[in-house]
Amino acid sequence: MVAHSHPDGGALFDRDPGVIATELAADLSATWIGPLADEGHEEWMSRPSTLRRVAAALADGVSPRETRIVCVGPGAEVLGAAVSLATGLSFVAVAVHGDAEERFGHVYDGERVAVIGVRLAAADVLDDYVRRHALTVGSVQTVVTDGDRPASPEIRALFKVDGDVKIVASEGTLQHG
Repeated sequence: MVAHSHPDGGALFDRDPGVIATELAADLSATWIGPLADEGHEEWMSRPSTLRRVAAALADGVSPRETRIVCVGPGAEVLGAAVSLATGLSFVAVAVHGDAEERFGHVYDGERVAVIGVRLAAADVLDDYVRRHALTVGSVQTVVTDGDRPASPEIRALFKVDGDVKIVASEGTLQHG
């Protein structure tokens, strides 16, 4: 069970993690226009309550041994900042466009990092970046999987896409401690 404070400042109460995951999946489905489209993230990322809950779920999967968040793909600056606030770790947002690379923030060579992205495809482009900076990747997490492409055992996806528009909780979502 996860304890949350009541919005009115009342006593703590418990909520089932499965219910929390189902509610968040419903909120993502309602606000994500085409979950597999690159632009689909803007609506839910602009809603503080949804972004905060996604960031908290991703933060649960970050190991205490990791020293920085590397956020990749669409919305990397927003998602990276949110997970950074949830974990207390610094972040770098990386967008790779062919041979061009855009960054917000920095990483030090040799750091142990947690890689986070909205979709699995975003994490695929990081191989060269990781090699150039001699980074050790401790964990890789995404908000959703890419359609029928399963997440590998090394990648934790919070949600999977069921069809084209429905987002459902992955097994174990929000139940990591």
